[in-house]
Amino acid sequence: YGVLYVNRSFVVENHSSMPLHFMISHNLRRSACTELNFSLSNLSLKLFSSLLVPPASSTRVYLHVRTSAPPGASAKLDEPEKLQVDVSVSCHLIKDSHKLIRLSATCRPPHL
Repeated sequence: YGVLYVNRSFVVENHSSMPLHFMISHNLRRSACTELNFSLSNLSLKLFSSLLVPPASSTRVYLHVRTSAPPGASAKLDEPEKLQVDVSVSCHLIKDSHKLIRLSATCRPPHL
């Protein structure tokens, strides 16, 4: 908990001959203890929610995930918590173009 993870990414590819506009979102509530942001850089957070991919090219999207212990977690410090998040990628110009990426993790409290 309390750690920023940036070593996960996925690639959005455009195989068409025209630029395509992609929308990227996730299903975490704003009140969730875990924060998920999309970035175009692994080293710094460059936020976006829509992405324009040029023709016949691809763009890598980095996931910046910060985990936090849920309220009242001090009573269950030895039990790992399962985290599942759905990341949605859709293209407005292509009908029915929608991909779902399931992100799952096991969060454990820090130990010495």
